[in-house]
Amino acid sequence: MSVSDPIEAPPRATKTKLVATVVVLIAFFGGAVIGALCDRAWIMHHRGGPPRFAIKFITSRVLEKLDRELKLTPQQRAQVKQTIDVHAVRIQTIWEGVQPQIAREIDRNNEEIERVLTPEQRTKFKRLKMQFVQRHIRHR
Repeated sequence: MSVSDPIEAPPRATKTKLVATVVVLIAFFGGAVIGALCDRAWIMHHRGGPPRFAIKFITSRVLEKLDRELKLTPQQRAQVKQTIDVHAVRIQTIWEGVQPQIAREIDRNNEEIERVLTPEQRTKFKRLKMQFVQRHIRHR
């Protein structure tokens, strides 16, 4: 090799493949995270709270994270799991208990609104309520 010979640059294909792989991985994992968050939001919005299977999934994830981060002993893990499970049942009971209360408040609100409306407005208001209820039921 002489001084006048051109210096060869590393192949661009390798660099391009690496960049493409990183971009695809970022897009994949970013999409997975966004999808998981949207799924949780949809469940919470359309079902009035997390369903039982979601509670179990969430509590197991919490336990795994605590175990990994705190390096729990087997005895600590068992005690923490028991505590999480007990409170998960309580939280689910609270969610289920609140739903009827919210429905009653919405009904009271609607009754009070109807009292100030004219008969024609009441007819339209009832139709609007029915449309809302049908949409809400359809999403469930």
